[in-house]
Amino acid sequence: MFGAIQKVGRNGFAAAASSL
Repeated sequence: MFGAIQKVGRNGFAAAASSL
């Protein structure tokens, strides 16, 4: 999961935060 976030970057982190 973290790998995917790192792949997309900040966009992925924001999306993950929204999911949480």
